[in-house]
Amino acid sequence: MAQPAGAGQAGGPGQPTGAGQQPTRARQTGGAGQPTGSGQPTGSQQPSGSGQSGGGGEATGAGQCGGTDQSGGAVRFTRSVQPTGAGQTGGTGQPTGSAQPTGRQPIGSAQPTGTRQPSGSGQSGGAGQATGAGQTGGPGQPTGTGQPTGRQPIGSGQSTGTRQPTGSGQSGGAGQATAAGQYGGTDRSAGAVQFTDSVQPTGAGQTGGAAQFTGTGQPTDPVQPTDATQLTDPGQPAGAPQTHTATVVVISGMAGVGKSSLAVHWAHRIAERFPDGQLYLNLRGFDPGGSPTQPAEAIAGMLHALGVPPQHLPTGLDAQAALYRSLLADRRVLVLLDNARDHEQVRPLLPGSPGCLALVTSRSQLPGLVASDGAVPVLLRLPPVEDARASLVRRIGQERAAAEPRAVADIIELCGRLPLALAIVAARAALHPGFPLAAVATELRRSHGSLDAFADTGSAIDARAAFSWSYDALTPESARAFRLLALHPGPDLTAAAAASLTGLPVRRTRTLLAELTRAHLLTEHSWGRYTFHDLVRAYATELVEDHDTDATRRSALHRMLDHYVHTAHPAALLLSPDADLIPPGPALPGVTPETLTDDRQALDWLTAEYTGLLPAMERAAVSGFDAHLCHLAWALEAFFDRRGHWHDWHTAQRAALEAAHRLADPEWQAFAQRSLARVDGRLGHYAEARTGLDRAAEAFDRLGDTVRLANTHRSLGWTSDQQGDLTAALAHNQRALELFRAAGQRAAEARVLNAVGWYLSLLGRYDQALTHCEQALVMMRETGDRYGEAATWDSIGFAHHHLGQSKQAVIGFHNALTVYRELGVPYQEADTLTRLGDTHQATGEQAAARESWQRALTLFTELGRPDEAEGVRARMRDRDRERGLA
Repeated sequence: MAQPAGAGQAGGPGQPTGAGQQPTRARQTGGAGQPTGSGQPTGSQQPSGSGQSGGGGEATGAGQCGGTDQSGGAVRFTRSVQPTGAGQTGGTGQPTGSAQPTGRQPIGSAQPTGTRQPSGSGQSGGAGQATGAGQTGGPGQPTGTGQPTGRQPIGSGQSTGTRQPTGSGQSGGAGQATAAGQYGGTDRSAGAVQFTDSVQPTGAGQTGGAAQFTGTGQPTDPVQPTDATQLTDPGQPAGAPQTHTATVVVISGMAGVGKSSLAVHWAHRIAERFPDGQLYLNLRGFDPGGSPTQPAEAIAGMLHALGVPPQHLPTGLDAQAALYRSLLADRRVLVLLDNARDHEQVRPLLPGSPGCLALVTSRSQLPGLVASDGAVPVLLRLPPVEDARASLVRRIGQERAAAEPRAVADIIELCGRLPLALAIVAARAALHPGFPLAAVATELRRSHGSLDAFADTGSAIDARAAFSWSYDALTPESARAFRLLALHPGPDLTAAAAASLTGLPVRRTRTLLAELTRAHLLTEHSWGRYTFHDLVRAYATELVEDHDTDATRRSALHRMLDHYVHTAHPAALLLSPDADLIPPGPALPGVTPETLTDDRQALDWLTAEYTGLLPAMERAAVSGFDAHLCHLAWALEAFFDRRGHWHDWHTAQRAALEAAHRLADPEWQAFAQRSLARVDGRLGHYAEARTGLDRAAEAFDRLGDTVRLANTHRSLGWTSDQQGDLTAALAHNQRALELFRAAGQRAAEARVLNAVGWYLSLLGRYDQALTHCEQALVMMRETGDRYGEAATWDSIGFAHHHLGQSKQAVIGFHNALTVYRELGVPYQEADTLTRLGDTHQATGEQAAARESWQRALTLFTELGRPDEAEGVRARMRDRDRERGLA
């Protein structure tokens, strides 16, 4: 099998499996974890413990990978879960577990295509989580691959009794939800497109109407002027009484009042009326740490979640919106658009189908949607005193509250009944049962000021008083950590990243993170991953700007970027050992990179950190860290390619080229030019790709950089292949082979030997092809390049097949399949299965041929590769015609 140059790595082979322009013959060998054709991970492991409860009854988002509050142009697609912090309402109106509906099947193909479920995905880590979701023993649960066996009703999450993937959807204890079949992390924009397969809030669904929170501190009837039960006509079952028709509902209210929690709870209650599933998107309209999701990013994210591969997106917002609406036509889907800024951000995302319902939450009333789109406004007000008191008493204990009723009333008043503020104060009071509640109230009274950007200017609500009280109770070291963590631009971070930001050892940092989590200033929303609520992040941002010098903030940012560069660089080399990356300079003292030991860990880390790495590059660009920007963009090339994130790749490489010009370094400029040209090729811009590669080759030749010149020839070979010029493709790879040999680059030489052999086979020179591939196989075994070994076995099988040596061909294909399956690369497995079927067909083994083709067809279909799937179907139809069966 050929190794198209530059694909899937920073210096050579590995054609993306999702490339719409890729011919069947051009297949990559760039490393494990190839894209499935739609940017989905194929067997990558999810961060362990995803979806655990952060404590204190806050909604933690079961099954989440790396958080859901995206930033910096990063779009992330997960399945199941409420965004961390969204829906945290601090005790009044706040779910005590994850607050998403359970068991819903997504639309599209966002299910995992490999056989390995993200570890810990879907686990809920605290008591008090959904008590109706997560039972075992019923149908509809994934059967071990993370893919549902059938559409599940909301709230099921039951298993068939088959073996679950490690941590996938497992119940961690009494009352915990099993958000089954969850899929974490690819992907891309400033909001998280999620499929809502997760958990019902405790108390939800007990009494009252669709919008009622029983026992959570929400007002019994929070919906004004229209009752929530009158808003669900679009999804009502046939024969149900028709009430008020609404296809768009806008839930508005101040920050921290529980809009997201209400929307998620309501979505759960009416989920059975939308049998085709639910979609969730955080629009980040009022995110203090980043920019709102742009309509183009949002619609692209929704289309990807609906199964449209990135490379198949139409050009222009209008065309994409039209495709989105056509995909939802004649379906009954509930779309939850959280944290919207204005009607222009929302309008392209409205389904337009009478069978769908869009729930929109916003701090603005969005009058444009009400006036122009007929949206029904729902104003969510503060909970009444009785509900606020019930929430506080539940947290601090009935006996303690009864002993100091006046203090309880004062705390509620000083927190302005704001649910989030009440949760923070109650958490601190609960951790110190010996403190008089009167002292708590006195301390709150002494605090003054407000979070101006997040306060209701029409009332005396003062959220900062609550936050500052918790902050002032921190140790100085924890307070410093709290402030510096606000500099992190991503949705969440690990203990190692936090240690680098603070410049402290990881062990000490874990202690500080635990203190911040106990104080509800930080949430550990999944195992080892920490995030802020929006309001708390805003408060921390104000503090770091007021209390820390420019030099302190810049040093912390430098350490954070060093952390990502010095982890991403070795991760890239683990994925592509022959990559020719420019090595970064030494990290600052106090930086703690993650420790990665193999390509699987590298892929897992990149998957989990992807939505943080993109905004980190943006922060580097605006802060003058051009070298860090370049290193990150280049280290992510293999990951961009294998996941099919070509538009993100293009944006990153364009920024890196601009940074390289600012650095005025010819080597960096040539490297950036080549990187941009490679992604131009993936996007089908072959003329631009060839121009850029020619310039890069000339520059590397002037610099005397033999290795990078060789890898540029590999990329030129791949581009020639895509343009149908196999002779030029062979010539470029032969030139690359000469250069690698001269430079003593044995791993790269082995891969190019296989590429030369593959192109010789395509040109009909099979004996020569076998000579090259057999040499490559020996060298790859010496270097431990298992992915390259699998590709070479496939090339050997292909050559033997065309020589009529079927026995040797079958052996070669089976050897390739064994390694591909071990590495979790389903696209290449399907490609090899197709050729194996051809060999069986040629020798008259009809049953074996059909079995191989059927397995290939299944994989291609699951991967969202219609062209390849149709090619297999054509083979099967031809076979049936020959046998007189068609």
